[in-house]
Amino acid sequence: MNNFNRMTIRENGTVFSVFKMKSQQVGGWTTDMAAKKFSWFVSRIAAPRFTGTYAECTRFIESEGAEFMSEHGIAC
Repeated sequence: MNNFNRMTIRENGTVFSVFKMKSQQVGGWTTDMAAKKFSWFVSRIAAPRFTGTYAECTRFIESEGAEFMSEHGIAC
């Protein structure tokens, strides 16, 4: 993955919402990009960027030039 613009989708009943993910460096050296490791998370105060069906949410993420990532750290 080479995109630091990542978003995830959360389900609330029949409605889906898109949230922006933030990165946090958790390992590696600051001066060595290859060794850097990041953890991705949704901020506790984050508000949904978009709400709709799952398909609409995936199209929104794509239109924003972001990559979809599950909240478990597995890119999809």
